[in-house]
Amino acid sequence: MADIPESDAGFITSDLTAKIRPAIQKNETFEAKLSRTSWTLDAKSRTLRIEFDHPNKDGKLRPGMFAHISISVQFDGRWTLPASAIFTHADQPCAWRRDANGKAVRTPLKLGQRDGANVEVLKMEIAGTWESVTGNEEIVVTNLGAISEGKEISDK
Repeated sequence: MADIPESDAGFITSDLTAKIRPAIQKNETFEAKLSRTSWTLDAKSRTLRIEFDHPNKDGKLRPGMFAHISISVQFDGRWTLPASAIFTHADQPCAWRRDANGKAVRTPLKLGQRDGANVEVLKMEIAGTWESVTGNEEIVVTNLGAISEGKEISDK
């Protein structure tokens, strides 16, 4: 059983599986399939209650045990950048993009979901217009401190 924050509740689907790691058994992981949800968010905590079933044939799991649950969700068709590639300029999230001439261009971004290490990029402002991300953009992801507007970026 787990309580999922409202911001993640929309990603819960009937075919979901989870990896369960009991706190007392640090080197052992169990896999379980989602069996049921409350479907309705708790009004006070704004969370969705979900439950997993695991056969527990060897009896290693006991009722009431505390466990860490890891759930993987696929985001097909979404583009992400490492969180470290994004910076803020004038209260706007941005990234350094390499233009057709090989020069650095500060590019404002509209962001979506975050998982800590990666951030979904919904749109980029290119030449004053918000455009969808195609995946063909060249974005600087390391050594951002060495980049400035108009600086030539090598393709290495």
